[in-house]
Order: sequence, then C-alpha cells, then structure tokens
Amino acid sequence: MHLLKPHYQDITKSKNQMVALTYRMYDLIQDYLLKIIDLNLFGPNNKLALCGGIMINCEGEKTDMFLPLHFDIRMKDSQTNLFNQTFGTKGNVSLMKNS
Repeated sequence: MHLLKPHYQDITKSKNQMVALTYRMYDLIQDYLLKIIDLNLFGPNNKLALCGGIMINCEGEKTDMFLPLHFDIRMKDSQTNLFNQTFGTKGNVSLMKNS
C-alpha cells in the first residue's frame, strides 16, 4: 500500500499542501526509522543519537535552513529527549502541519 494514500484527503484539504505533504513524509520516515532500530543489538554502554527534521530549500546562496523536530539519545534500556534543552520548545507544530 502507498504510505501517503491514507493521508491524501488531509493533505489536499490543507491550506498549504506542500507543507502538509512535507510534515506527513517526515512523520512516515520517522515512524519507519523508529521501527527498524534494534536497540537489542546495543551493548550496555552504546548510545544512539537521533536528530530529525525538515530541510527547507530557499532561494539564494547558502540560505537553506533546517527545521529540527526531534533529538534524543537512546540506549538499550533508556531514552533521553534533548530537544528542548538543545533547540528550545517547538511551539505548536501541529498548527503548521494543518496549514
């Protein structure tokens, strides 16, 4: 099944379809990535840093930006969310997703 098909109506009804599509793709990729990570392969001291977000391509030289949406450290038996500590609070990202 096409992964975007269940979200087609929401994307096409949004005020900005490209924004809605971009956030939906980010969510699908993040969900997939989190499903395939096997922390059981880690030793007791191994750590995995996960940083995810959306690249925003802008006109002009060296003007592209990165919108961070996820940052945490995972170990076999724990997870530490470092997003707010590193980037500050996200604000209401759901407003952007529905725009």
